[in-house]
Amino acid sequence: MSRIVRAFTRAETRPRAIVWTGAALIIAIGGFAVSQLVTSQNWFCNDVCHVVHLDNERAWREGSHNDITCMSCHYPVNWNPVSFTLDRVDKLLDIFPTVTKSFHMPVNEYSHVALTTPAEQCTQCHALDTRVVTPSPGIVINHAVHENAGIPCAVCHNRVAHPEDFELQLPGNEKKADFMSMTACYRCHTLEESSPSGFRATGECSACHTPELDLVPMSHDVAGWFTERGDSRGHAEAALAEAERVSSAEEAWEEFAPEFYGKGPRFFARLAGVEHELTVDVPPPATINECFTCHARQYCTDCHGVEVPHPEGFVGEHGSRFTPSADAQSCAICHNPTGDAANDPYTCTLCHHPQWQRDAGSWLATHRYVVRATGGGECFDCHEQAQCAACHTSDDPASFELY
Repeated sequence: MSRIVRAFTRAETRPRAIVWTGAALIIAIGGFAVSQLVTSQNWFCNDVCHVVHLDNERAWREGSHNDITCMSCHYPVNWNPVSFTLDRVDKLLDIFPTVTKSFHMPVNEYSHVALTTPAEQCTQCHALDTRVVTPSPGIVINHAVHENAGIPCAVCHNRVAHPEDFELQLPGNEKKADFMSMTACYRCHTLEESSPSGFRATGECSACHTPELDLVPMSHDVAGWFTERGDSRGHAEAALAEAERVSSAEEAWEEFAPEFYGKGPRFFARLAGVEHELTVDVPPPATINECFTCHARQYCTDCHGVEVPHPEGFVGEHGSRFTPSADAQSCAICHNPTGDAANDPYTCTLCHHPQWQRDAGSWLATHRYVVRATGGGECFDCHEQAQCAACHTSDDPASFELY
Protein backbone atom coordinates (compact mmCIF):
# COMPACT_ATOMS: atom_id res chain seq x y z
CA MET A 1 0.00 0.00 0.00
CA SER A 2 2.74 2.45 0.94
CA ARG A 3 4.47 1.73 -2.36
CA ILE A 4 1.35 2.70 -4.28
CA VAL A 5 0.98 5.93 -2.27
CA ARG A 6 4.58 6.92 -2.87
CA ALA A 7 4.20 6.31 -6.60
CA PHE A 8 1.01 8.39 -6.67
CA THR A 9 2.69 11.19 -4.72
CA ARG A 10 5.65 11.35 -7.11
CA ALA A 11 3.32 11.45 -10.10
CA GLU A 12 1.32 14.22 -8.45
CA THR A 13 4.38 16.40 -7.62
CA ARG A 14 6.08 16.05 -11.00
CA PRO A 15 3.89 18.62 -12.77
CA ARG A 16 4.46 21.05 -9.90
CA ALA A 17 8.23 20.71 -10.30
CA ILE A 18 7.93 21.34 -14.01
CA VAL A 19 5.72 24.37 -13.41
CA TRP A 20 7.96 25.85 -10.76
CA THR A 21 11.07 25.18 -12.82
CA GLY A 22 9.47 26.81 -15.83
CA ALA A 23 8.35 29.76 -13.75
CA ALA A 24 11.82 30.19 -12.26
CA LEU A 25 13.33 29.98 -15.72
CA ILE A 26 10.94 32.59 -17.07
CA ILE A 27 11.66 34.88 -14.12
CA ALA A 28 15.41 34.41 -14.59
CA ILE A 29 15.22 35.12 -18.31
CA GLY A 30 12.98 38.10 -17.71
CA GLY A 31 15.21 39.41 -14.97
CA PHE A 32 18.25 38.99 -17.16
CA ALA A 33 16.55 40.78 -20.05
CA VAL A 34 15.48 43.63 -17.78
CA SER A 35 18.96 43.86 -16.27
CA GLN A 36 20.51 44.02 -19.74
CA LEU A 37 18.06 46.72 -20.74
CA VAL A 38 18.66 48.74 -17.58
CA THR A 39 22.45 48.44 -17.69
CA SER A 40 22.45 49.51 -21.34
CA GLN A 41 21.02 52.95 -20.56
CA ASN A 42 23.20 56.05 -20.55
CA TRP A 43 22.19 56.97 -17.02
CA PHE A 44 23.34 53.58 -15.74
CA CYS A 45 26.65 53.74 -17.61
CA ASN A 46 27.43 57.21 -16.36
CA ASP A 47 25.79 57.55 -12.96
CA VAL A 48 25.91 54.00 -11.55
CA CYS A 49 28.67 52.00 -13.15
CA HIS A 50 31.29 54.22 -14.68
CA VAL A 51 31.83 56.74 -11.94
CA VAL A 52 35.48 56.13 -12.83
CA HIS A 53 34.68 58.00 -16.03
CA LEU A 54 33.21 61.15 -14.54
CA ASP A 55 35.38 63.33 -16.77
CA ASN A 56 34.42 61.32 -19.85
CA GLU A 57 30.76 61.53 -18.93
CA ARG A 58 30.96 65.30 -18.60
CA ALA A 59 32.77 65.53 -21.94
CA TRP A 60 30.08 63.37 -23.55
CA ARG A 61 27.31 65.61 -22.24
CA GLU A 62 29.06 68.68 -23.65
CA GLY A 63 29.82 67.05 -27.01
CA SER A 64 27.83 66.70 -30.21
CA HIS A 65 27.00 63.03 -29.53
CA ASN A 66 25.14 63.54 -26.24
CA ASP A 67 21.93 62.18 -27.76
CA ILE A 68 23.66 58.94 -28.81
CA THR A 69 23.80 55.98 -26.45
CA CYS A 70 27.12 54.80 -25.08
CA MET A 71 26.40 51.33 -26.48
CA SER A 72 26.16 52.65 -30.03
CA CYS A 73 29.84 53.59 -30.11
CA HIS A 74 31.43 51.33 -27.50
CA TYR A 75 29.91 47.98 -28.52
CA PRO A 76 30.51 46.20 -31.84
CA VAL A 77 27.85 46.68 -34.47
CA ASN A 78 25.15 43.93 -34.58
CA TRP A 79 26.65 41.95 -31.72
CA ASN A 80 24.98 38.61 -30.97
CA PRO A 81 23.30 37.98 -27.56
CA VAL A 82 25.86 35.39 -26.43
CA SER A 83 28.79 37.75 -26.97
CA PHE A 84 26.85 40.56 -25.35
CA THR A 85 26.19 38.42 -22.27
CA LEU A 86 29.80 37.26 -21.97
CA ASP A 87 30.99 40.85 -22.15
CA ARG A 88 28.60 41.82 -19.35
CA VAL A 89 30.06 39.05 -17.21
CA ASP A 90 33.49 40.51 -17.95
CA LYS A 91 32.29 43.90 -16.75
CA LEU A 92 31.64 42.46 -13.29
CA LEU A 93 35.41 42.44 -12.83
CA ASP A 94 35.33 46.25 -12.85
CA ILE A 95 33.15 46.51 -9.75
CA PHE A 96 35.97 46.05 -7.24
CA PRO A 97 38.42 48.66 -8.67
CA THR A 98 35.52 51.08 -9.18
CA VAL A 99 34.29 50.78 -5.59
CA THR A 100 37.79 50.86 -4.12
CA LYS A 101 38.94 53.57 -6.56
CA SER A 102 41.97 51.49 -7.48
CA PHE A 103 41.50 51.76 -11.24
CA HIS A 104 44.38 52.90 -13.42
CA MET A 105 44.83 56.63 -13.94
CA PRO A 106 44.96 58.49 -16.20
CA VAL A 107 41.95 56.91 -17.88
CA ASN A 108 42.55 55.63 -21.44
CA GLU A 109 46.14 56.81 -21.47
CA TYR A 110 47.45 57.66 -24.94
CA SER A 111 43.91 57.11 -26.37
CA HIS A 112 44.16 53.36 -26.73
CA VAL A 113 40.35 53.16 -27.25
CA ALA A 114 40.46 55.46 -30.27
CA LEU A 115 43.27 53.50 -31.90
CA THR A 116 41.36 50.22 -31.50
CA THR A 117 37.95 51.47 -32.67
CA PRO A 118 36.99 50.09 -36.11
CA ALA A 119 35.54 52.40 -38.75
CA GLU A 120 32.11 50.71 -38.76
CA GLN A 121 31.44 52.13 -35.29
CA CYS A 122 31.22 55.51 -37.00
CA THR A 123 30.03 54.60 -40.48
CA GLN A 124 26.96 52.84 -39.11
CA CYS A 125 25.62 56.40 -38.79
CA HIS A 126 28.00 58.50 -40.90
CA ALA A 127 28.26 57.06 -44.41
CA LEU A 128 30.95 58.91 -46.33
CA ASP A 129 29.32 58.18 -49.68
CA THR A 130 26.26 60.21 -48.67
CA ARG A 131 27.65 62.59 -46.04
CA VAL A 132 28.78 66.07 -46.99
CA VAL A 133 32.22 66.54 -45.46
CA THR A 134 32.69 69.95 -43.82
CA PRO A 135 36.30 70.40 -42.66
CA SER A 136 37.21 73.10 -40.20
CA PRO A 137 37.94 76.54 -41.74
CA GLY A 138 41.29 76.65 -43.48
CA ILE A 139 41.66 72.86 -43.71
CA VAL A 140 41.77 70.70 -46.83
CA ILE A 141 41.35 66.97 -46.22
CA ASN A 142 40.75 64.09 -48.60
CA HIS A 143 38.65 61.62 -46.63
CA ALA A 144 38.37 59.18 -49.53
CA VAL A 145 42.13 58.67 -49.67
CA HIS A 146 42.26 57.81 -45.98
CA GLU A 147 39.17 55.63 -46.16
CA ASN A 148 40.59 53.68 -49.10
CA ALA A 149 43.83 53.23 -47.17
CA GLY A 150 41.84 51.58 -44.36
CA ILE A 151 42.40 54.34 -41.80
CA PRO A 152 39.56 54.17 -39.23
CA CYS A 153 37.77 57.40 -38.34
CA ALA A 154 38.87 57.56 -34.70
CA VAL A 155 42.54 57.62 -35.66
CA CYS A 156 41.91 61.31 -36.42
CA HIS A 157 38.51 62.05 -34.84
CA ASN A 158 39.30 60.77 -31.34
CA ARG A 159 37.73 63.62 -29.36
CA VAL A 160 34.50 64.11 -31.32
CA ALA A 161 32.26 62.37 -28.77
CA HIS A 162 34.29 63.42 -25.71
CA PRO A 163 35.73 66.92 -26.21
CA GLU A 164 37.74 67.80 -23.11
CA ASP A 165 37.28 71.58 -23.22
CA PHE A 166 37.32 71.93 -19.44
CA GLU A 167 39.47 71.16 -16.44
CA LEU A 168 39.38 67.46 -15.54
CA GLN A 169 38.21 66.61 -12.02
CA LEU A 170 39.38 63.07 -11.32
CA PRO A 171 42.68 63.03 -9.37
CA GLY A 172 45.48 61.77 -11.59
CA ASN A 173 43.49 62.08 -14.80
CA GLU A 174 44.98 63.85 -17.80
CA LYS A 175 43.58 65.27 -21.01
CA LYS A 176 43.98 63.15 -24.09
CA ALA A 177 45.79 64.46 -27.17
CA ASP A 178 43.66 65.87 -29.96
CA PHE A 179 44.37 63.76 -33.04
CA MET A 180 43.01 66.50 -35.31
CA SER A 181 45.95 68.79 -34.55
CA MET A 182 48.71 69.37 -37.09
CA THR A 183 51.26 67.54 -34.97
CA ALA A 184 48.92 64.53 -34.95
CA CYS A 185 48.92 64.47 -38.76
CA TYR A 186 52.69 64.13 -38.58
CA ARG A 187 52.35 60.88 -36.68
CA CYS A 188 51.83 59.37 -40.11
CA HIS A 189 53.25 61.98 -42.51
CA THR A 190 56.58 63.76 -42.09
CA LEU A 191 58.76 66.05 -44.17
CA GLU A 192 61.59 63.54 -43.97
CA GLU A 193 62.32 60.82 -46.50
CA SER A 194 60.71 58.14 -44.35
CA SER A 195 57.21 58.41 -42.86
CA PRO A 196 55.36 55.82 -40.75
CA SER A 197 52.57 55.72 -43.33
CA GLY A 198 54.91 55.49 -46.28
CA PHE A 199 53.48 58.77 -47.60
CA ARG A 200 55.69 61.80 -47.11
CA ALA A 201 54.14 65.22 -46.50
CA THR A 202 54.56 67.41 -49.56
CA GLY A 203 55.79 70.45 -47.68
CA GLU A 204 53.36 72.56 -49.69
CA CYS A 205 51.00 74.46 -47.38
CA SER A 206 48.29 74.45 -50.08
CA ALA A 207 48.10 70.65 -49.88
CA CYS A 208 46.31 70.86 -46.54
CA HIS A 209 45.34 74.52 -46.09
CA THR A 210 43.17 77.00 -47.97
CA PRO A 211 44.75 80.24 -49.30
CA GLU A 212 42.95 82.54 -46.86
CA LEU A 213 44.41 80.84 -43.78
CA ASP A 214 47.21 82.77 -42.07
CA LEU A 215 49.94 80.16 -42.03
CA VAL A 216 52.38 82.16 -39.90
CA PRO A 217 51.94 81.44 -36.17
CA MET A 218 51.38 84.51 -34.01
CA SER A 219 54.59 83.79 -32.11
CA HIS A 220 56.59 84.41 -35.29
CA ASP A 221 55.33 87.99 -35.53
CA VAL A 222 56.49 89.01 -32.07
CA ALA A 223 59.50 91.34 -31.84
CA GLY A 224 62.68 89.40 -31.20
CA TRP A 225 61.45 86.20 -32.87
CA PHE A 226 64.08 86.45 -35.60
CA THR A 227 66.04 89.38 -36.90
CA GLU A 228 69.07 88.62 -39.01
CA ARG A 229 72.17 89.97 -37.22
CA GLY A 230 69.86 91.09 -34.44
CA ASP A 231 67.70 89.87 -31.60
CA SER A 232 66.59 86.33 -32.44
CA ARG A 233 66.12 84.93 -28.97
CA GLY A 234 62.43 84.29 -29.57
CA HIS A 235 62.77 81.47 -32.06
CA ALA A 236 65.91 80.12 -30.41
CA GLU A 237 64.28 79.82 -26.99
CA ALA A 238 61.12 78.33 -28.52
CA ALA A 239 63.14 75.77 -30.49
CA LEU A 240 65.09 74.74 -27.40
CA ALA A 241 61.90 74.49 -25.31
CA GLU A 242 60.19 72.39 -27.99
CA ALA A 243 63.19 70.08 -28.30
CA GLU A 244 63.23 69.59 -24.52
CA ARG A 245 59.47 68.94 -24.44
CA VAL A 246 59.71 66.36 -27.23
CA SER A 247 62.64 64.65 -25.54
CA SER A 248 60.63 64.27 -22.32
CA ALA A 249 57.61 62.99 -24.26
CA GLU A 250 59.75 60.44 -26.10
CA GLU A 251 61.21 59.16 -22.83
CA ALA A 252 57.74 58.83 -21.30
CA TRP A 253 56.41 57.03 -24.38
CA GLU A 254 59.38 54.67 -24.52
CA GLU A 255 58.68 53.66 -20.93
CA PHE A 256 54.93 53.24 -21.43
CA ALA A 257 54.91 51.74 -24.94
CA PRO A 258 55.33 48.07 -23.86
CA GLU A 259 52.25 48.36 -21.63
CA PHE A 260 50.32 50.19 -24.36
CA TYR A 261 51.06 47.60 -27.03
CA GLY A 262 50.44 44.81 -24.53
CA LYS A 263 46.87 45.88 -23.78
CA GLY A 264 44.32 43.21 -24.65
CA PRO A 265 40.85 41.94 -23.75
CA ARG A 266 40.34 39.88 -20.60
CA PHE A 267 39.19 36.26 -20.58
CA PHE A 268 35.41 36.69 -20.88
CA ALA A 269 35.82 39.59 -23.29
CA ARG A 270 37.97 37.38 -25.51
CA LEU A 271 35.26 34.71 -25.41
CA ALA A 272 32.82 37.41 -26.46
CA GLY A 273 34.99 38.22 -29.46
CA VAL A 274 36.17 41.62 -28.26
CA GLU A 275 39.26 42.78 -30.12
CA HIS A 276 41.81 45.30 -28.96
CA GLU A 277 44.02 45.28 -32.02
CA LEU A 278 45.61 48.61 -32.87
CA THR A 279 44.29 49.94 -36.15
CA VAL A 280 47.50 51.90 -36.79
CA ASP A 281 50.94 51.90 -35.21
CA VAL A 282 51.91 55.53 -34.73
CA PRO A 283 53.67 57.49 -31.98
CA PRO A 284 51.75 59.93 -29.75
CA PRO A 285 51.38 63.52 -31.04
CA ALA A 286 53.41 64.71 -28.03
CA THR A 287 56.52 63.11 -29.56
CA ILE A 288 56.21 65.22 -32.72
CA ASN A 289 58.33 68.38 -32.83
CA GLU A 290 55.94 71.14 -33.88
CA CYS A 291 58.73 73.10 -35.58
CA PHE A 292 59.23 70.25 -38.02
CA THR A 293 55.63 70.23 -39.19
CA CYS A 294 56.48 73.29 -41.32
CA HIS A 295 60.26 73.13 -41.52
CA ALA A 296 62.35 70.11 -42.39
CA ARG A 297 65.15 69.45 -39.95
CA GLN A 298 67.66 70.36 -42.65
CA TYR A 299 66.08 73.82 -42.81
CA CYS A 300 67.77 74.77 -39.54
CA THR A 301 71.18 73.56 -40.67
CA ASP A 302 70.86 75.25 -44.07
CA CYS A 303 70.22 78.58 -42.34
CA HIS A 304 72.68 78.32 -39.47
CA GLY A 305 75.42 76.45 -41.30
CA VAL A 306 75.84 74.24 -38.24
CA GLU A 307 73.75 71.77 -36.27
CA VAL A 308 71.20 73.49 -34.03
CA PRO A 309 70.43 73.26 -31.25
CA HIS A 310 74.18 72.94 -30.88
CA PRO A 311 75.21 69.44 -29.79
CA GLU A 312 76.59 68.69 -26.36
CA GLY A 313 80.16 69.90 -25.95
CA PHE A 314 79.83 72.45 -28.76
CA VAL A 315 80.63 75.47 -26.59
CA GLY A 316 83.89 73.99 -25.35
CA GLU A 317 85.16 73.04 -28.78
CA HIS A 318 83.70 75.62 -31.14
CA GLY A 319 86.83 77.74 -30.95
CA SER A 320 88.87 74.98 -32.56
CA ARG A 321 86.15 74.05 -35.06
CA PHE A 322 85.49 77.46 -36.54
CA THR A 323 87.61 80.31 -37.84
CA PRO A 324 86.50 83.94 -38.12
CA SER A 325 87.44 84.22 -41.77
CA ALA A 326 85.54 81.12 -42.89
CA ASP A 327 82.61 80.85 -40.49
CA ALA A 328 81.97 84.29 -39.07
CA GLN A 329 79.12 85.08 -41.45
CA SER A 330 77.17 81.96 -40.43
CA CYS A 331 77.71 82.70 -36.75
CA ALA A 332 76.70 86.30 -37.35
CA ILE A 333 73.16 85.29 -38.33
CA CYS A 334 72.48 84.88 -34.61
CA HIS A 335 75.52 86.26 -32.85
CA ASN A 336 75.90 89.72 -34.39
CA PRO A 337 73.52 91.87 -32.36
CA THR A 338 74.55 95.10 -34.11
CA GLY A 339 72.38 94.53 -37.18
CA ASP A 340 75.28 95.71 -39.33
CA ALA A 341 76.66 93.29 -41.92
CA ALA A 342 79.96 95.15 -41.78
CA ASN A 343 80.48 93.67 -38.31
CA ASP A 344 80.05 90.06 -39.43
CA PRO A 345 83.81 89.41 -39.47
CA TYR A 346 83.93 90.56 -35.85
CA THR A 347 81.29 88.12 -34.60
CA CYS A 348 83.73 86.37 -32.30
CA THR A 349 84.95 89.71 -31.01
CA LEU A 350 81.39 90.87 -30.30
CA CYS A 351 80.95 87.91 -27.97
CA HIS A 352 84.39 87.35 -26.51
CA HIS A 353 85.60 90.96 -26.28
CA PRO A 354 82.69 93.04 -25.02
CA GLN A 355 85.12 95.92 -24.21
CA TRP A 356 85.80 96.42 -27.92
CA GLN A 357 84.80 99.80 -29.30
CA ARG A 358 83.74 99.28 -32.90
CA ASP A 359 84.63 102.82 -33.93
CA ALA A 360 88.18 102.53 -32.62
CA GLY A 361 89.36 100.01 -35.21
CA SER A 362 89.86 96.25 -35.14
CA TRP A 363 90.26 94.40 -31.87
CA LEU A 364 93.75 93.31 -32.86
CA ALA A 365 94.78 96.94 -33.18
CA THR A 366 93.03 98.20 -30.08
CA HIS A 367 93.16 95.37 -27.57
CA ARG A 368 96.35 96.80 -26.06
CA TYR A 369 94.39 99.61 -24.47
CA VAL A 370 91.89 97.26 -22.90
CA VAL A 371 94.61 94.98 -21.56
CA ARG A 372 96.48 97.96 -20.16
CA ALA A 373 93.36 99.14 -18.36
CA THR A 374 91.89 95.89 -17.08
CA GLY A 375 94.65 93.31 -17.37
CA GLY A 376 94.89 90.21 -19.53
CA GLY A 377 93.49 87.60 -17.17
CA GLU A 378 90.34 86.97 -19.18
CA CYS A 379 92.39 86.52 -22.35
CA PHE A 380 93.77 83.26 -21.06
CA ASP A 381 90.32 81.71 -20.90
CA CYS A 382 90.75 81.12 -24.62
CA HIS A 383 94.40 81.92 -25.44
CA GLU A 384 97.62 80.40 -24.27
CA GLN A 385 100.22 82.84 -22.93
CA ALA A 386 102.50 81.70 -25.69
CA GLN A 387 100.10 83.24 -28.17
CA CYS A 388 100.80 86.67 -26.72
CA ALA A 389 104.53 86.03 -26.84
CA ALA A 390 104.31 85.05 -30.49
CA CYS A 391 103.45 88.65 -31.33
CA HIS A 392 105.03 90.63 -28.53
CA THR A 393 108.66 89.58 -28.97
CA SER A 394 109.53 91.75 -31.96
CA ASP A 395 111.84 94.77 -32.15
CA ASP A 396 108.86 97.06 -32.43
CA PRO A 397 108.83 99.16 -29.25
CA ALA A 398 105.06 99.41 -29.46
CA SER A 399 104.81 95.71 -28.79
CA PHE A 400 106.28 96.24 -25.31
CA GLU A 401 103.95 99.02 -24.32
CA LEU A 402 101.40 96.45 -23.18
CA TYR A 403 103.52 95.19 -20.29
